[in-house]
Amino acid sequence: MSDALTAPVVHLLKAGVLYQGDAPLVWEQILAQQAAIGDYLAVIGLDVVVDRAEGYAYVRQQDSEARDDGPPCRGWSPATGSPSPSA
Repeated sequence: MSDALTAPVVHLLKAGVLYQGDAPLVWEQILAQQAAIGDYLAVIGLDVVVDRAEGYAYVRQQDSEARDDGPPCRGWSPATGSPSPSA
């Protein structure tokens, strides 16, 4: 991730909802880098939502129908990092 994306992405992930008035500099970075932030977050299954008129932004999980990485993994085993045989 580039340095230009670090602050806005971290703020979005930590804040829940980021309001323009609460962090105006970060808000401007989000507006300027919205496409790049969206591309970065899409890799981990998240969407960035920006409402310019209302002055807020947040991150949400992508709709499972919009994702193209296959069905969710059931019975994942932390020991092996793969599905368990019983799944």
